[in-house]
Parts: sequence; C-alpha cells; structure tokens
Amino acid sequence: MSNSSPKKQRARSRGPASKNISHCTKLVLVDSEPLREKVWRAYQTALRKFDKATRELHQFTESDQDRYRLWYEGEFGREIVQLQKSRGAVAELTDWMEQIEAYAEYKDVSLGESLRILEGVKGKERLEEFWSEVVREIEVEEEQEREARRGSNQGRSRKKVEEDFERIFDEAKEEFYGGGVKEKEERDEGLERSLKGLYHKLALKLHPDTNPNQSDEEKELFQRVQEAYRDRDLEGLEEVWKRVEGGGEEVFSWKTAAIGEIIRRKKALDLRNRDLGAELKYAKVHPAWEFSKTFKNKTALSSLRLKLRNGLLKEQAQLDAIWLELNEQLHEVERVSRRTGKRGPKVKPKN
Repeated sequence: MSNSSPKKQRARSRGPASKNISHCTKLVLVDSEPLREKVWRAYQTALRKFDKATRELHQFTESDQDRYRLWYEGEFGREIVQLQKSRGAVAELTDWMEQIEAYAEYKDVSLGESLRILEGVKGKERLEEFWSEVVREIEVEEEQEREARRGSNQGRSRKKVEEDFERIFDEAKEEFYGGGVKEKEERDEGLERSLKGLYHKLALKLHPDTNPNQSDEEKELFQRVQEAYRDRDLEGLEEVWKRVEGGGEEVFSWKTAAIGEIIRRKKALDLRNRDLGAELKYAKVHPAWEFSKTFKNKTALSSLRLKLRNGLLKEQAQLDAIWLELNEQLHEVERVSRRTGKRGPKVKPKN
C-alpha cells in the first residue's frame, strides 16, 4: 500500500499535462464553416418540408374541402335528406325509450307503468315541465344526503378537507404536466409571442393606414405578412423582415449566427413539421384530399362516387336496423302495459 498522501496521488493521476495547461501559448482555430453549411442545409431541408406541408394543408382547407362539399351535396342530395330523416327518427325514438327506462328506474316501477305515466303527461303537453319537477326532486334528495353526510363527519374540519383537496389537485396537475404537456404549452406560447411581435413591427411599416403611399412591392410584402401570420410561419415573417430592414440589427443572418442558434431553429421547425404531419395524416384519409385532381380524372371520380354511395347505403341500412330494434322494444313495453288493463299508445309508423 502506498504511503503517499491523497493530495499527491490526485496530482499524479492528473498527469503532467494538467500542470502545463496555464502555460499554453498556441491555440488551434478550427474552421466551423463546413459544420455551419451542414447545419444550414439540414435547416433548409426541414424548411422545404414545412413549406410543402403548409401548401398542401392550405389547398385542402381553402379549396378542396369547399369544392368537394358542393359536389357531394349535388351528387347525393336525395340520400343525404333521407339519412337526416332517419337520424332524426332514431334519435327521437331513442330519447323516448331512455325517458321510459329512466323514470322506471327512478320510481322503481315497471316499464309499462312508466310508459302509461309519461304518455299521460305527454298527452297534456307537460313533458318538459314534468322532467323539470323530477330534476328538482332529485336535487332535494341529493341535498338531504349531503346534509346527512356533513352531520356524520363533523369531526373533520372544513379547512382540512380543503387542504387535502389542494394537495391532491397539485399532485395530479404535476403528474399531468410531467408528460411533456407543459413543455409544449411553453413552446407554443414562445412561438406565439415571436409571431405577434414580428407581425406588429411589420404591420406598422407595411399597413396601408400607416403607409398610404405603398409601392407594389410593399403591397405584395404586406400580403405575404398576413399569409405568414395566418399560417403561423415565423420563418416567412423573418424573410419579409430581412427584405424590409435590409440588414438591420434585428435581421437574423445565417452566415454570422451561432451554429447553436441555427440548430435551435431547426429543432423548433422539426416540432412544427411533426404537428403538421399529424394534421396531414388525418387530412389524407378525407375524401376531399386532392379533390381538384380527382375531379379532373373521370375514372377516379367514378370510383369515389361508388365508394361514397355504398357508404351512404350502409349507413341507411344501419339506421333502419336500429329503428326497427327500438320499435320492437317499444312494442314489447306496450304489450306489457296492456296486460294491466290499460291500452298503451300505438307506435307511429316510420316516415
């Protein structure tokens, strides 16, 4: 075992280079331009991807969807009207059965008894008022139950209950935000602040109210500013700012900016591309996706028409089956009601 002191052992472990570091007289400067170019190319690739996704979504939301809706309503107008009637009939019958079942459960009576009571109220056109009274009864019962619970728990102070609630709520909130939701909110807030700040600066310089003698170029730039702000395109606003200021201090220069700043912007753009990718994923399964191209292709349009018509017919068949099942249930309740000696109402035929 060595008898040298720990201090000497640490000095030996660092080696001779650690003693001479303060005497270094020559530094080697590494050319960062290749790395800057690589990072810049990566950013440009992400920017092209963002521009492409933005154009596709803009085409989908501003053109294809409206054109598809007009074609769809004109092509399947009769089927749409019939579906709306069927949905209404199913919703009405479903609501009526739910009311019968709910009142039977609340009063602990049979479905037949519940049907007779509700039909009597409905015949007098007091159904809405009747249910309001039922709701008030339930509220009174719940209040009585709460009073009973408060009486049995008087030993526990209200302050202690509130403290426990606040603690549980804070823990749940911390657990919820721990999954990255808080980071995304902060990121979105930072992007929104940057967008608003730069948009207001550009609006002051390019808006017709503050710049009545606009040139054609300034009008075009102002149009680009509005589009970029609408699409949440921070890079687009920065490009306009560079043209307006012509190299001012606030203009971001890629040739002189720190590589870390370029990387930061590229990561922010990657996150926005990820969000756009999620939007595109859902948009691409919509029939209106690239409808402008589909409309010009007779074969593709015919295939889409057949697919949609089959979908409408399938939905109509499902609604008819649901209506028949509900109607049979109501018939059964009527039969039970008749056994008690009072005839229930006849079921109205479906239109």
